[in-house]
Amino acid sequence: MEYSASSTRTLIDDNQLVERMAIAYHELWMHWTVELASREYISGDRLRRWENMWKPYAQLTDAEKSIYEGMARQTLQSLK
Repeated sequence: MEYSASSTRTLIDDNQLVERMAIAYHELWMHWTVELASREYISGDRLRRWENMWKPYAQLTDAEKSIYEGMARQTLQSLK
């Protein structure tokens, strides 16, 4: 595959956009789950899993980040 300057720029822009979207998805999820946990009964196991992920995106494991990145890629692809 041949790359031009414009295709490389688009690839970088898409990767940056995916990361920004992944961060936003994580922040939305945190807000929703914290709010839900404060209003409704959540099982102890689930609440512990959620609490372990109530941290900034940068502190998530690579496996946890990949979930949000996958969602961001799907969204980006559907918009093209």
